[in-house]
Amino acid sequence: MRFGGHQSFHLRDQWLYKGIYWTNQSSEILLNNKRYTEKAMQELGIGKNMVDSLRYWLKATNLIKTNAKGFVLTDTARKILEKDPYFELDGTLFLIHYLLVTNKEEATTWYWFFNHFSASEFEKEPLTNAFYSYIQIKTDKKVRDSTLEKDLNCLLRMYQAVEYTGKKNPETETPSPFTKYGWIEKRGESFIRNKLNISDVNTHIFAHILNIFWKNHLRKSESIKLEDLSQKENSPGRIFQFSLEEMNDLIELCSKQSNYLDYSRTGGYFIIQPNKTRLEKALDNYYKEMCV
Repeated sequence: MRFGGHQSFHLRDQWLYKGIYWTNQSSEILLNNKRYTEKAMQELGIGKNMVDSLRYWLKATNLIKTNAKGFVLTDTARKILEKDPYFELDGTLFLIHYLLVTNKEEATTWYWFFNHFSASEFEKEPLTNAFYSYIQIKTDKKVRDSTLEKDLNCLLRMYQAVEYTGKKNPETETPSPFTKYGWIEKRGESFIRNKLNISDVNTHIFAHILNIFWKNHLRKSESIKLEDLSQKENSPGRIFQFSLEEMNDLIELCSKQSNYLDYSRTGGYFIIQPNKTRLEKALDNYYKEMCV
């Protein structure tokens, strides 16, 4: 479990582009030492704490990994740098969101909120209490309340549309790329959780996310129950708050439109049989379709 790695800075628009671009140029630029931090500050145009925050977000979204010299891009990051370097496509951002909130070790707060906190409307105090209770159960490690509070505030800023009132400040003047979707909405003292419409989800991106879940969390089982894709921890349905019926519709589209899987009803259960070869091409197919 990890908390507070973001240095209180939410993920900013254009940070991911800067991060993967410069990591591709130099595996050492994001190393945590004075020499390279100063270089990163100069090249990226951000302060020291923001460099530390950017390094954290790149790791939390699984866009960089360590090697002998420093950091290198993951395969996903390389694909995005080639096809959608400025993270302009919705499908790219949906994928980044999924990678972030299923990263339990690096982004524990985000993982908890999207996997375990199910309230559709909430106020800050009940949210905080629920989070503290979860942490107390899951770890013996002492984590400062202030650190957990900063995590929750950062999460809310990342998904809530920014409202500028009065003088701007460094915390809010550059919004997160996720704020445009309005997944968290402030109404008075309450927060409302909104969700995507399935019509907004490209079937190629959905198939790619399904493939990640199948490989990483279902151990490539020969078949998948619809309920697992809808309700299981880290499942696409759970992360994007899709109902069983909505997931059923998405699965049918993946089956009919792109033949990513076979879909049938057996013994009262809807059974999905993934087509491994075709699923591995889903992300490429998305960018072929969108980048014309």
